[in-house]
Amino acid sequence: MKKKLLVGLATGMFLAGIVGVANAAIITFDDAISGATSYEFDGDGDGINDVTFSTTDPYGFNTAGPGSNMTYIEEPGLEGTSLLVEDLRVDFINGAVDSLAFGFALNSYTEDDIANFKVFNSSGEPLSSASITGTYTTASSGQSNYPEGYLEVIFSGVASYATFDFTSDFGRFIIDNFSGTFGSTETVDSDGDGINNNDDNCPLVANADQDDLDNDNIGDACDLDIDGDGVDNADDNCKLVANIDQEDTDFDGNGDACDNDDDNDGVLDADDNCSLIYNADQSDTDSDGQGDVCDGDLDGDGVANDTDNCPNVANGSQTDYDGDGIGDACDDDVDGDGVTNDGDACAFTELDIIADSAGCSIDQLCPCEGPRGTTGLWKNHGKFVSCTAKSAESFVEAGLITEEEKDAIVSDAAQSDCGDKQ
Repeated sequence: MKKKLLVGLATGMFLAGIVGVANAAIITFDDAISGATSYEFDGDGDGINDVTFSTTDPYGFNTAGPGSNMTYIEEPGLEGTSLLVEDLRVDFINGAVDSLAFGFALNSYTEDDIANFKVFNSSGEPLSSASITGTYTTASSGQSNYPEGYLEVIFSGVASYATFDFTSDFGRFIIDNFSGTFGSTETVDSDGDGINNNDDNCPLVANADQDDLDNDNIGDACDLDIDGDGVDNADDNCKLVANIDQEDTDFDGNGDACDNDDDNDGVLDADDNCSLIYNADQSDTDSDGQGDVCDGDLDGDGVANDTDNCPNVANGSQTDYDGDGIGDACDDDVDGDGVTNDGDACAFTELDIIADSAGCSIDQLCPCEGPRGTTGLWKNHGKFVSCTAKSAESFVEAGLITEEEKDAIVSDAAQSDCGDKQ
């Protein structure tokens, strides 16, 4: 947890023994924590802690307030146990200089409990110490809720750490507004990549190239979401290409946005005529560059597949002689007489007219105009009637018509003027 209130910045000023720039700051403990065993402060905002408070109490710290009518505690403060030999320790990662101070309150009824504070250098040698008794104070709102005080130590040299020891009737203390001049890490190169922490987009991970794909000021080497699509690298099927939808057509673990064969048909997307639908054979009936499996108009006749009566054969006119829903261009029995085109001796037999096994109706076998297969006329009317009678008889023998139907057909022929001399 981190909280800072800078009250001064010695920009560019290096103090003896301090690593980097010295920052004067007040730590206000405003973050809400419960049960934490450490509290960190990052004074220069580089992502690396400059000051760390810690306790050996397994129940940790809390941020709490003793009430509004206190002089030295502005709610909340850092609250912990006073029952340990060393109740609290603060480490200055890059040193502290000149002085340290803080307000405190003790969970007591009496004014005889004490706050002890000792400051040490990196060798563990004491630099300074101070003790003060907590007392009730009076503010405009009345007497403070608990005994409190303000403790300050002044010292020479560079402090590495300090310890707190409190006594109280009920075993609890609160500190607030811890102030000092702390060394920062902004001129340190923690990861040794040649770039100071303050300028390094990954101060703890070496990345001399400073690559930052998503331009979020967090280097790729330490960015949990390199492409900035809101999906962590560990779960992202395209870590280096933003793809918030995580589409993966072929379920191969590589998102479509970065997969060079989205449908996994062995044909690279750049060459695939259906890049999102498996079609290893790359069939393209109308040679329009769009594979059949994804082409909405397979035959390229301008009629969509779902309404085309010959989806695989171009037939823009959609002619369907027998009305069976299959276009003439792809219908193997165009006239619907039950005889396939390749065996049909009489194409386009009139609809709903009986035809023989060769696909011919009686009218087609004996056309009124003249004998079938010739350009001449009937010699006489009798020849036409005779042809009709023979054909009708063959239909009877084939079981296609009845005797009565045959007689009616022959009678109609006899009454016609087909074969009459004009």
